[in-house]
Amino acid sequence: MPLTDLAEKIDGAIGDAYCAIVEAAQAFNQACEKSKNLQDLSAMELIGLDRTFESFDNNSLCEISYKVEEIFEVETFNT
Repeated sequence: MPLTDLAEKIDGAIGDAYCAIVEAAQAFNQACEKSKNLQDLSAMELIGLDRTFESFDNNSLCEISYKVEEIFEVETFNT
């Protein structure tokens, strides 16, 4: 269980990082909107945040499950 908790913390950290970046990007966008010459800039478009975070794969929980099945010789059935 401690390993699964740590694996879940990875997901939490990824989510926290995403939120922090979105907040910073929103602050940037608001500053640009108030600017006379930079109103057409958008941080979200510039950094490709969604594409970046879509590429994160945290397979820790799955790998833990596979290892437990292997260690204890558990047979699973896929339906």
